Amino acid sequence: MKKRAAIIAAAAAVIIIAAAVIVYMGIGSQVRECQLYFLNQSGTSLIVEDRHVSCHDESDLPEAVLNQLIKGPESNRNMRVINRRAKVKSVTGDGAGNYTADFSADFYMDDSTKTIFSVYAVVKTLCSINGINSVKVTVDGQDFTSADGSIIDSLTSEDINLSIDTDTSETHDVLLYFFDPASNKLAPETRTIRITDQQPPEQYIINELIKGPEDNAHDPVLSSSTTLISVTISENIGFVNFAHNFIDKNTGSPEAEERAIFAIVNSMTELEGISKVQFLIEGKKAEKFGTISIEHPIGRNTDIIA
Repeated sequence: MKKRAAIIAAAAAVIIIAAAVIVYMGIGSQVRECQLYFLNQSGTSLIVEDRHVSCHDESDLPEAVLNQLIKGPESNRNMRVINRRAKVKSVTGDGAGNYTADFSADFYMDDSTKTIFSVYAVVKTLCSINGINSVKVTVDGQDFTSADGSIIDSLTSEDINLSIDTDTSETHDVLLYFFDPASNKLAPETRTIRITDQQPPEQYIINELIKGPEDNAHDPVLSSSTTLISVTISENIGFVNFAHNFIDKNTGSPEAEERAIFAIVNSMTELEGISKVQFLIEGKKAEKFGTISIEHPIGRNTDIIA
């Protein structure tokens, strides 16, 4: 009797082991190399990590990738971009490459700027998968809303320009405008910048303005914590898309607001093919920047130049 029980137990163990092997071979049997986007060390832009992601089949890959995004970066030089408590509730497509990724309420971060980067990280990550053209992020089935209450709709990867460092020998001279206290006006400052193929040249203009002047006689026109999302050009208009902290960090006095707006406009319109600048806040038009109307494209102002 004992011998029979031992045989049955051994047979059961073999079955369990075989089942485990089958399950193991079935789960994660497909491995795909994907691009995941996380925050850089300074928290000012996204940076890509190549990651091998396991999934049951191609239809499960988007959700598997997002779970890896929530898990966080592998490099200690990068920072997580989604709250670790967030859950992927669903990832659905319409058959034409347009997807919706729905998360739990924990998706929202304490810092509204970082939450915007969370959305962009999801879009850039999913759009790196073959067959996904656009992504809409929702939270508990509801539209994602930014700090100012505006809805972030479907985005493509091309909608989001990122500042990613790459080696290149191509340089350009650009003319930037900063505040000159001696004249109480904007003064030009020539700067040689290195251009990569990771973002349009126009975006470097704004990034350099955020960095501030190199001439000790000049003062900054933008807060160093200003977050630029993207810059695009259409029909001679430069569309400059900022995070909401562009307003929070750079308004307060009419004089400073005027300097900030026209430092951007005058610097941008130094470039060929740009005659006006349309300001966007997290992808949407805003009516006011402090005391200044920014609802419509703004042209160059030479009266404010020293």
